[in-house]
Amino acid sequence: MLGNIGRTMRSIRKNKGYTQHYVSSGLLSQSAYSKFELHRIDILASSYMALLEKVDVSLDEFYYIMNDFQYTRRQKFINDFFNTTFNHPDKLRQLIMESEKLLSNSRDQLISDIQCICTALIVLNETGSIEQARNHVDTVWERLSKHENWYLVDIRLINSLLFIFPIETAMHISRNALKRLNNYKNFQDAYKIEINIRVNFSLLLIKYSKFKSALDVLEAAIPLCKKHGAYREMAICYGRKGICLKNLNMVSYEEYTEKATKVLRILEEKKLEEMLNKEIRKYYIKK
Repeated sequence: MLGNIGRTMRSIRKNKGYTQHYVSSGLLSQSAYSKFELHRIDILASSYMALLEKVDVSLDEFYYIMNDFQYTRRQKFINDFFNTTFNHPDKLRQLIMESEKLLSNSRDQLISDIQCICTALIVLNETGSIEQARNHVDTVWERLSKHENWYLVDIRLINSLLFIFPIETAMHISRNALKRLNNYKNFQDAYKIEINIRVNFSLLLIKYSKFKSALDVLEAAIPLCKKHGAYREMAICYGRKGICLKNLNMVSYEEYTEKATKVLRILEEKKLEEMLNKEIRKYYIKK
């Protein structure tokens, strides 16, 4: 892998038309940098990060390039999990199977946590029992809850756990996660996590007939979706806003469910449209 790092850096440098002198200036001697590209020496992590900044490539992009412009198997698995909009049992089972393959090679805390969460969500889907589902993620939450700071991956994991807690606990966790996420308000795509938390939080509130609170969450989420072009999530928010308005006996509820359908059809998100329509039918008037 270290050899690949040097070769990848050399490829990026040459493609950008940069000289070794330019890239190494102020960081390493040109001789040391040349040996790094040829994998004859290792360099400090701080020097490596500074070199990436010099060639204007992020760490994530660098590893993506190094892997022939593809995500590694591990990163693809993580992306697949966090990009799953609905907790579909078949998708969750596929993720569990993939996690078992990844964990057969080495211990990996994040992959193990995701495996536990997928298992818990399947149990929740099949039994409806929060208590049974919690048995699979207690150790995950116990560890995360002790962290003084929650980093982005922690917040994303916690967002995935919301449906496995009693409503009052989940509400507290959601608000805490959004508060901690404020530390990242100017960082890259952190807004995506905020949108996902609000989308999940809204459904949780709807499930427990807290329609006014859910409507407040959605009203904050919709402008955020519009601002960042998160149209799939915006459609989900429209559909859930229609559910809330209907249950609160407010006018114009059909306007929002129709908007949701229209957006998803434009995006050709047929499966997501089917799932959202199922959700709308289930909660349109919650007894």
